Amino acid sequence: MNPSLQLAPRTFPARIAELGFTADLPADWISHDLPTEDVDFSDPTLLVPLAIVTAPHAAIVFAFAARPPTTTGRFPIGRRIS
Repeated sequence: MNPSLQLAPRTFPARIAELGFTADLPADWISHDLPTEDVDFSDPTLLVPLAIVTAPHAAIVFAFAARPPTTTGRFPIGRRIS
């Protein structure tokens, strides 16, 4: 890791389904506001953004997201093609 990189804990409040969290991120990165939305977690294809953070001088995006559980409770690793 770059020794000049300064990490700081950043707390993101729960905006959807009580999914608040804290992550160590570069101290100078910028958090962005996300739109308020109603989420239907019965849709298994849904991916909901929880936080978006960007570097101040580069095209680097760090995104956090959540999705509903599958009916089996397992995350599908891949697809089989017949």
